[in-house]
Amino acid sequence: MAKALVEVYGCSVKAACQVVGLAHSTFYYQLQSAEASDLCADLEQEAGRHPTYGSRRLTHQLRRGPYRYRVNHKHIQRLMRKKGLLRPVKRRKCRTTNSEHPYPCYPNLVEGLEIIRPEPGIEQQERLHRKIG
Repeated sequence: MAKALVEVYGCSVKAACQVVGLAHSTFYYQLQSAEASDLCADLEQEAGRHPTYGSRRLTHQLRRGPYRYRVNHKHIQRLMRKKGLLRPVKRRKCRTTNSEHPYPCYPNLVEGLEIIRPEPGIEQQERLHRKIG
């Protein structure tokens, strides 16, 4: 109704919204559902085309042509989580053992040892640790 007043009669947006009883921000409001469905479809297409890409690289792809979406990586990550498209986080494995050292390797002395009962005093140490910890 306010849009018709502005287009047909040429009155200002503020005056048209006052007549209808709307806030002028409502006049400029645009639904984003149509763009969101297009974004989801294009996101699934790009994720299928590049299965190793994460949310930030897919965001960059969707900002480029032919799509030219104005989105940030958090929105794309939320959509990817919702659609189940997120890649697992790649963790670095820290290598703690250097087996190629020049020192001699000693044999395992307890490999064939059969343990019948704990050493005396170990139970007392365990009780002490339980009280402390």
